[in-house]
Amino acid sequence: MFIAFFLIPTVSLSGEWIWQNPLPQGNILNGIWGISGSDVFAVGEAGTINHYDGNSWALMTSGTTNSLKSIWGSSGKDVFAVGDVGSILRYDGNFWSPMTSGITYDLKSVWGSSETDVFTVGYGHDPNSGDDHAILLHYDGSNWSSMDFGPASKQLNGVWGTSPTDVYVVGNWGTILHYDGNAWSPMELGVEYEYLDLSSIWGSSATDIFAVGDTGAILHYDGITWSLMDSLGTYTWLNCVWGSSGTDVYTSGSSFNKGTGQSSYFILHYDGNTWSSLTDVPEGYISSIWGSSGADIFAVGAKGILHYDRITWSNMTTRISNVYTLFGLWGLSETDVFAVGGDDIIHYNGNIWSNMTNPISSEYTLNSIWGSSTTDVFVVGHDYDYYQGNRGVIIHYDGITWSPMLNGTIDPLWGVWGSSSTDVFAVGDSTILHYDGTAWSPMDTGTSISFYSIWGSSGTDVFAVGYDWHHQNGLTVLHYNGDTWSPMPSGTIYNLNSIWGCSARDIFAVGYVGTIVHYDGTAWSPVERITTKELLSVWGSSGADFFAVGEGGTVLHYDGQAWTPIRSPTTNDFYAVWGSSASDVFAVGEEGTILHYEDPVSSFSASPSDKKVCLEWTTKFEYNNKGFNIYRANSKNGEYKMINSLLIPAKGLSTIGASYQFIDENLKNRRRYYYKLEQMNVFGESTLHGPVRVTPKKIVSREW
Repeated sequence: MFIAFFLIPTVSLSGEWIWQNPLPQGNILNGIWGISGSDVFAVGEAGTINHYDGNSWALMTSGTTNSLKSIWGSSGKDVFAVGDVGSILRYDGNFWSPMTSGITYDLKSVWGSSETDVFTVGYGHDPNSGDDHAILLHYDGSNWSSMDFGPASKQLNGVWGTSPTDVYVVGNWGTILHYDGNAWSPMELGVEYEYLDLSSIWGSSATDIFAVGDTGAILHYDGITWSLMDSLGTYTWLNCVWGSSGTDVYTSGSSFNKGTGQSSYFILHYDGNTWSSLTDVPEGYISSIWGSSGADIFAVGAKGILHYDRITWSNMTTRISNVYTLFGLWGLSETDVFAVGGDDIIHYNGNIWSNMTNPISSEYTLNSIWGSSTTDVFVVGHDYDYYQGNRGVIIHYDGITWSPMLNGTIDPLWGVWGSSSTDVFAVGDSTILHYDGTAWSPMDTGTSISFYSIWGSSGTDVFAVGYDWHHQNGLTVLHYNGDTWSPMPSGTIYNLNSIWGCSARDIFAVGYVGTIVHYDGTAWSPVERITTKELLSVWGSSGADFFAVGEGGTVLHYDGQAWTPIRSPTTNDFYAVWGSSASDVFAVGEEGTILHYEDPVSSFSASPSDKKVCLEWTTKFEYNNKGFNIYRANSKNGEYKMINSLLIPAKGLSTIGASYQFIDENLKNRRRYYYKLEQMNVFGESTLHGPVRVTPKKIVSREW
């Protein structure tokens, strides 16, 4: 058998970000569709695709990080998902694969009458003309092509139909288009509706169609004319519409109260006569509704996946109780991790996250956590009192209970760090406090800086970062030498949010608009900016392994030479990052997001026999995994060449691993060989494991 030899490729980090809270994931979901109650798909931000088998939801490998907006299929083995920058994916019952759309516009909705008759609509900005333009594509079973729909809205938002010759599209400025199988034509709405922006359309038949949009408008088509329905008043926006029949229709939306500055969310139901507001619906933005029947309805949005059995709404997304935003993160090992945010303190024991009892019961926010041991942990934050305003809060954990500490400051506290249990620093607005093991006392800094983070290589080499909002002079770093605090030139005028180092001569601080500065023991210098997203936290396991996280799910990594962006599975903001090692990293943030960075390959070994080597490996999970390659060399640092002719395909699931075996034959006995395992993901990134060393030999059995 001929085997082509390929040299070993350049590789990436040996890990994947896996959701730990919420589950199965925490991204906003935009669309839902199913073929039955036990075969349902939901799509959302960051390329998220979830699947429900009637028992549980599980993440699917989509192969994209683009936002997905809508989903539809002709069967459970022929499903289409569409989204931003012209993304179209197709599922064949086993894998999702990209399709060529030929456009970069954002696609908002997809519907078809069969697998060879599919429509998708959207819009985008033309950089040449400077205008927005709508797009309408059709798939004939072979290719996607643009359709001529005449002058219409600059935005098309929804598509639905009853047959190949009866298709409807809605958009902004009162746009409703109809397709008769030959051409698209506008439908008359009347002058009073020409300014309506319509978001979604659905019907039970060609003579019973509903369209919804802004100002709470619900339009109905009886096969002859469109008319406005009474929808219980004026709402800001209606997002979607779906029904199990003409007398069982649902729409969802949101309303903004200018007086309070708060948004409220709702679901309306139509029983064939009137629209009414449903009660006991979990709070949160709903973007899409679909069901297999009137008693098996799914809704998705900002808070995950809801289910309605016609009696009660229940949330199918599981999350740690009452945890919504996490700001601080610290631990001692992979089985002893703490996170804080709002009034929540949670702990991870290596298997599950659980709530801890907090002794303070008022309106406050916990911002940062650090400890010298598992029986000596400090949390800082701020309390809000109506009469006294913000007040600094410090609580302490002795391994059994949390208890508040007297701190003597009225200023909010944002960061905490120490060199030991009797040398702890807390920083905040114009404040640095020190704890000597007995009491907290204020330190003189000589500045009015708002300090956000603190770290040191020792108790006499401590750095605090932040921003001087009062003088706007770019003062962002202070240094403590064991006696006094003094300002340092930081190399940036932007605020710095976080600092961490692996030694006194290798320290990074991160902040506004992607700012990264580095300290080499002598001076701070700026690092070339690779993102404009605000960076909110930095941590590392060594000088060649730093992580920085921040706005919009941004993750950057430093390998000792350069910072590079890492693919992130979320668009939620990250507020903190920490790890016990390079392959055991946690990131926490918005909406209770907890992600764990870990290596999917759990073992890789080699066993010798006569002129053969048996290579075996196992995985813990296979989210985004595509397959494996095997490389062989005659020395540990020699030239490794690929010995498998084809990629060894992945056979595990997103959350379930698998076992693999590969036999390397026709080897020479008593010669030493070295092997490396390459794991390939669907994004074209690869990770190496090994090498493992083995010497083939003939096994001689002896008879006594």
